[in-house]
Amino acid sequence: MTGSCGETEFFFGYKLHLSAINTKYGPIPAAARLAPANYADLELARDLINEAYDMHNRVLGVAPRYYLMDAGYDAEYVYLQP
Repeated sequence: MTGSCGETEFFFGYKLHLSAINTKYGPIPAAARLAPANYADLELARDLINEAYDMHNRVLGVAPRYYLMDAGYDAEYVYLQP
């Protein structure tokens, strides 16, 4: 059996995407998304950034100054998020 692009290996499963706020007490989970493994990381980036931003403001009272993300989220439109 082959896939539409000629692939002969298939992978099934899910990926858990997490965002966390770093505090003086340690990281606090801010958002989580469970997605099928075939979803691109970029499809979930906007939601994770928005939720992490909102949680950071509620918990610490200030906007985050930076985000540290996996290379799977490396795309120009992610950098242009407000």
